[in-house]
Amino acid sequence: MLLVEDDAEVRSSVAEILELEGFDVDTAIHGQQALDKLRSGATPSVLLLDLMMPVMNGLELLEHLREEEAELRPPPVIVLSANRGYEAEDLGVAAIVRKPFDVDALVGNIDRVLGKVVPATPAGAPP
Repeated sequence: MLLVEDDAEVRSSVAEILELEGFDVDTAIHGQQALDKLRSGATPSVLLLDLMMPVMNGLELLEHLREEEAELRPPPVIVLSANRGYEAEDLGVAAIVRKPFDVDALVGNIDRVLGKVVPATPAGAPP
């Protein structure tokens, strides 16, 4: 997966947590760096995207991926944002995880997007 986050502390913490959860994590510090990695052949399974960043923000990256870089076949996007003004449908992304976020919520959304979610067993049913 590719984590696009300008805040070094958040970027390193999230990457470390996800690596402990068994994910392979690459990082970018802004949208332009992420776009450059995708153009260079990176094929992440999921793009974790902050919205507010310098150089190229998350909204600009989403626009590039939709309109100008469709041939890159961008991965599903999960937005990581404190901004409450957007819903996933508004942005055309798989999910939005609000900052500050719960690790389980983030991992659950990643698993769902990757199709790894195991349906819950009904109470009283054998596992």
